[in-house]
Amino acid sequence: MLGAGKLNKRVTIQRQAATQDAAGEVVPGWALLLAVWANVKTLSGGELVNARATEERAKVVVTIRNTDITPNDRVLYGTRTLEVLSVIDKYEEGIDLLLTCAEVN
Repeated sequence: MLGAGKLNKRVTIQRQAATQDAAGEVVPGWALLLAVWANVKTLSGGELVNARATEERAKVVVTIRNTDITPNDRVLYGTRTLEVLSVIDKYEEGIDLLLTCAEVN
């Protein structure tokens, strides 16, 4: 379990949701799911090579407490938007989730 002091960054998790534009058309959008404390780590170049990353987008690992999040969601961290690529139960105890993310340009 990651100590609470390591969860020192505030992130917002959003889920896809349909909204209506001014003309009443249904358009895809994002809705707030929740805001949580997290540990955020951008992988270095060496870590990217070891992870066999082939894309040029920044890879970011976000650790949060267990919550209802899926790879269809996204994380907002400051001015950065992170696409959730995978959700892993870090210690298989239902406590910490490890989110592998890619920065959206």
